[in-house]
Amino acid sequence: MLTKSGRIQSAYRKHSIRSASASVIGKVVGSYCLLSQPLQLFVIDAGATDFYIGLINSSIWLGSPFFVMGIYVMYRLGKRRALLYCSGVISSILALPIVFAPLIHHYKLMPDASMLYLVFAAAVLHSIFESLGGASWFPMLQDNVPKRAAGKFFGLFRRRWQIVLMTSTLLISFFLGEDPEWWKFFAVFAVGELFFLSKIISLSGLAEKPLSEENKNISPLSTVKSVLKNKPVRDLCIYISIYNIAAYMPFAFFVKFLKTAGALSGSIIAATAMVPLGAIISLKFWGVICDKYGNRPVFTFSHIGMIFTLLLWCFISSGIISKIMFFILFCTWSIFQAGNGVAQTRHMFYVTPEHNQAQISILNLIFSLSIALGSLLGGLFLSGLTNIFPGLESSSMSYRLLFAFSAVLCIIPHFLLRSVSLEQDWKGRRVFVMFISSMRSAIGAFVVTKSNEDQ
Repeated sequence: MLTKSGRIQSAYRKHSIRSASASVIGKVVGSYCLLSQPLQLFVIDAGATDFYIGLINSSIWLGSPFFVMGIYVMYRLGKRRALLYCSGVISSILALPIVFAPLIHHYKLMPDASMLYLVFAAAVLHSIFESLGGASWFPMLQDNVPKRAAGKFFGLFRRRWQIVLMTSTLLISFFLGEDPEWWKFFAVFAVGELFFLSKIISLSGLAEKPLSEENKNISPLSTVKSVLKNKPVRDLCIYISIYNIAAYMPFAFFVKFLKTAGALSGSIIAATAMVPLGAIISLKFWGVICDKYGNRPVFTFSHIGMIFTLLLWCFISSGIISKIMFFILFCTWSIFQAGNGVAQTRHMFYVTPEHNQAQISILNLIFSLSIALGSLLGGLFLSGLTNIFPGLESSSMSYRLLFAFSAVLCIIPHFLLRSVSLEQDWKGRRVFVMFISSMRSAIGAFVVTKSNEDQ
């Protein structure tokens, strides 16, 4: 399987990447069906509060502290088996209570409050075992993906599963309709469970490099210490934390905000299909920009785009223009988030040493925890506002204030750009000027050609 230089042979690497793509599709579609917008709509119908919605969104990521323990699991079992057992078999079984939640709610097998806490517990336990196995995910990809093509690879890699996710979202939107009955939620959750189970087959086809003796002797505690001593990795941890909190704090509440504004369930689910669409149309572009000009311009464009997107969410109302607008804003949020994600991943591959792949797991921990914290802080922000100003509870103003606050927070990562840039990275302003000059030249050439034809 390995060449003399210690690399995975080309045939095994290609098969491994195909298996990785299939496993990601299983995870992404399963997570959308069981842990995303369909679940949000179900718990809202079951009487969930804003704080619970923030809690259930954060629960998907609350298992992320177990990434550190996942390092130990990776050393004991190996990367492939850690993924197969923890992220494949056990996490799929633990998601089963969510599948049966609509049935429990409909037949009143337990009080709704107890059912909601059961759903929360299942989501957290699922997240814990996903994290225990997920600590091996990026080290596994690092074994198979050449650094020189990392930006393009992750752009195309994410694009594939985003296409599947968008298709699934539109199908679910059509299936649920405007006012879904309980059995439709049950069917969607059951399909999600089947996709989770499909990961088990895909994960068994992954190829890995054996862990070096030096790698095996590194403890989780020493890994944390090595991250703190590695300035580029430490700076990336700080950047990821601040950016993800700012970007994801409002995302968990777009659905509840639209419900408050009078949008129907089917329209909301259809609008969420714009999230994978935004990634599909932009990921290849972002990957090429990263490989050609570096991460810094992509970080810059994503900051500016996210700020304007979140501010525009503040102006959504119940009019016809707003109904079109929230479709567009889901898409633009995804476009700029996709760019930032590609740049984060590419920078991570450059600054983490191959002899200590566990540092990638710490970065994954920070990534997941910051998203969980963003959702949780969003729920606390809304709860705090309605406690201070009770009149806001019956209106959408509290959500608009949350979106505006998040937009302001997105300014902070921009001041950290230098700490997450490589020496060869171009500045965002330079790339922007180059694009404008190229467009002006192209338009000028077109005008000259057209005028010559007219003569």
